[in-house]
Amino acid sequence: MTYGEEAGYMTVAIGFSSTKVGWAAGAINLDNSREIRTLPLIFGRSHRLLRSLSLLCQLIEVNLKVARHLLDIKADIVHCHGFVTLPGVVVAKLFSKRALIYDAHELESSRDGLSRIGRKLIFFVEKALWSQVDGLVVVSPSIREWYRTKVGPKPTELVMNSPIFRQHNHRAARELGVNGEEETLRVGYVGALTSGRSIIEYASSLSGVEGNFRLTFIGEGPLRSQLEELSQADP
Repeated sequence: MTYGEEAGYMTVAIGFSSTKVGWAAGAINLDNSREIRTLPLIFGRSHRLLRSLSLLCQLIEVNLKVARHLLDIKADIVHCHGFVTLPGVVVAKLFSKRALIYDAHELESSRDGLSRIGRKLIFFVEKALWSQVDGLVVVSPSIREWYRTKVGPKPTELVMNSPIFRQHNHRAARELGVNGEEETLRVGYVGALTSGRSIIEYASSLSGVEGNFRLTFIGEGPLRSQLEELSQADP
């Protein structure tokens, strides 16, 4: 029995797929308290020349489908993971009483790859819909402070992307490879290998550094080949 089932809760996760076309959702019931719904996207793929128009159509489609399925689910609490689906969640909230938890797992208006217009548009929409947000989840104290001062104060939960290590945390040290038997520091990166994350600068700065350490990058992206070249030059 899961914690949700024991507490009497039903959890429904909603995601999207660009490989399926249509309006009907695919549903998987994991057990009596957990369900996954996959919503197909008509505008999931686009030609490069029509990218901007297709992206706008995709955002409209995503939020219409989110609003429709949330009204069908009749959830008491909605965990909105990121900016993309926020308008649809707010629309659904206007027609029913539900708590809206906004998960800004990144500083949404400052994400990599956004144009200046895109950053301003996201900030404008967040601020316009902020009165409907009941709680906020962030990944760092600085992001928490940014939302408090720039958008408005909300009950906020801080969930760090990385664990907080202390000197007495011997188990964490062993998992990193730092122990009495093997004096090796293991550092890992998991995510997109794209510009704007100082990946190449970080890898290059460790070139020639003395000591036993292992740096591992896990992910895909345009910087993969450059990282491989750096690895071969300084194994």
